[in-house]
Amino acid sequence: MVAAIVILALAARHSQRSLRLKPNELLLRRADPDFVVDLDISPEGAPKQSRRLSFLVSESIPKSKITADALKRLQANPGDSLGIQGFEAKFTPELEPPSSDGSSGVLGADVLDRFALGFDLDELKLSYWPARALDDQGIRSWFANQPAWPTLGSTHRGINAVPISRTKEGLAVAMTIGGEPANMLLTTAAAGTVWWRGPIPSNQSVPLTIPGLKVDRALAWKADLGDVNMPWLVLDLASPEPGHPSLNGSISLSTFPSRRVLLDLPAAKVYFEALPTHAKASLALRPLIGLPVFLQRGRLCLGEWTTASPAPSGADNLQDSEITRLGDLPGIRVAGAAEHPSLASANLLARLYRQRASKAVVEVTTQADQLKYNFEVPPIR
Repeated sequence: MVAAIVILALAARHSQRSLRLKPNELLLRRADPDFVVDLDISPEGAPKQSRRLSFLVSESIPKSKITADALKRLQANPGDSLGIQGFEAKFTPELEPPSSDGSSGVLGADVLDRFALGFDLDELKLSYWPARALDDQGIRSWFANQPAWPTLGSTHRGINAVPISRTKEGLAVAMTIGGEPANMLLTTAAAGTVWWRGPIPSNQSVPLTIPGLKVDRALAWKADLGDVNMPWLVLDLASPEPGHPSLNGSISLSTFPSRRVLLDLPAAKVYFEALPTHAKASLALRPLIGLPVFLQRGRLCLGEWTTASPAPSGADNLQDSEITRLGDLPGIRVAGAAEHPSLASANLLARLYRQRASKAVVEVTTQADQLKYNFEVPPIR
């Protein structure tokens, strides 16, 4: 075997995003913990005053909001009705203080509840359809636009449907975490699942605590979303959030065991791809490792670089290459642990997670020429 060691810089290159959008599509951006979209907004009846403004997407906010600066740009006043080009929706947002993330406001439930929303979490695109405009065939067609998973044939197209309940505290989905029922707030946030109700049983989870990291986390290996098993679930541990007495925590769309999630708010259902265990385990590994990995025949491999996971500089050609070592662990051992959830497997994955704090190195062996490359794992966020 010819071996060549190349150190790749961690600085992520600018991702080449597809700008070929359909009429009902928008590009998403991450402004952790939320998604942001750019919208053409105008005062009602004054389309020539339209301005391109950035709005956070947050179903958990009951009423949309806008900053005074954005209203000034629109030549509008507080309480004026505004329109969104493309959405064909009118809304009257509340005034909010300037945002630290630079956004012009928040698109809340008063607007979003009128639509079905399709989130492509790899390509960071948002599709939208008016209430009741999306039938079963339309749902299947949207999911069929992209392969469900790299190692699955194009004919694999199972879809899970989980009911959403509407409560005074927001949208909720039923889960089982650590063997116990959990009623979870469903959010359109870009990242994170949060647990508010004290410790998870120690025989169902392990801590992911790192000195200096502000957030305490745990890794659970007994979780179900509706009746769909999730091999692993990373949880941020937090104090109970005021205003949510009946909820155990919150789950974001990015935690779902699927690369695409369709939130049909008028029909009160959430749809996501039905994937086999190795694919769901692969998705669960990604926030732990910080790389777009997938499991294949007991091996751990690098998946495709996407808009959400751009390639480190010079690593474009490593797609589908086997990860032979992660930190001090053989890749094959990490793959075995990921596919067989247990206390021992959880401790091994927690060990790997902690190594990311000390700049763990990934060793990759390319499939074609058997060359070896090293690069550092992206830091924990």
